[in-house]
Amino acid sequence: MNQFIKYININGLRNPKIIQLNENLILIGSKVYQEIENKKKYLLYSYLLTNDFEIIKNSEKLLDFKTVEEDFESNINNSCWIRDIYKENEYFYLLIEFKKNHNNEYFTSNNYYLKTKDFIKFEIHKKYDIQDLFFKNNNNYLFISKIINTEHFWGSYFFEFIINNEKVRPFFDNFVKYEKNEGHLLHNIEKKNNIYDIIFSIRHYDIKEKNNFYYKIYSTESTDLMHYTNTKELELNIKNIDTKWLCYPWKFKFNNNNYIICNQDDYGKDKKPLIFKIL
Repeated sequence: MNQFIKYININGLRNPKIIQLNENLILIGSKVYQEIENKKKYLLYSYLLTNDFEIIKNSEKLLDFKTVEEDFESNINNSCWIRDIYKENEYFYLLIEFKKNHNNEYFTSNNYYLKTKDFIKFEIHKKYDIQDLFFKNNNNYLFISKIINTEHFWGSYFFEFIINNEKVRPFFDNFVKYEKNEGHLLHNIEKKNNIYDIIFSIRHYDIKEKNNFYYKIYSTESTDLMHYTNTKELELNIKNIDTKWLCYPWKFKFNNNNYIICNQDDYGKDKKPLIFKIL
């Protein structure tokens, strides 16, 4: 069982991610920037953290992507979400989804890998001409969740990997059931000794309560990024926390320890993010 460490002292930060920036940790996530009638606009904010995961006073910063999409901040219909972040040499690479709301009927997206040294100035590293919710590029693989329209507003999204321009479905030894699951989201990929460690989640539907979705988080392994074994539910101890389940996990390393930051059972809309230590 992995150990709960603490709450991050900010409400409503969704899809949070942490990475080390020089001597500090930097926390990035989306929160409400503007709300007009029944529309909420989410933009990306960053915060500096102490070694004890406390937010450093006055460190909040709205990330500025005007050089990428000019109207990202001014248009109520546009929101930003971070899907992936990693560091390579001197640059940080952020996979950012710019999502446009069309009258609360459907959404379209522009997806970019942006690079930065300081989280102030961003350059376009690559733009993806793809609408589906996706994760990252790894060699010749593109990891996406293909969105399929259903009676539910968001539809359902299932793993489809693009290899050499062809879409294929990966194979799992447990839990992933394309004909039964309501959705799959990939969160982390880490390679150790030629084995890929993966963290993903499955969206489930509670038939007892209409339109009541919830997530469960899983880990799995692969040697080829197509066939996955040792798939199991990730045990995060929430026994003493007032939340039913967790979502949007992000694994990160700090001071030779592994941690997970994630949202609670409101999809992060109001509650505080949580930090767990992986034992």
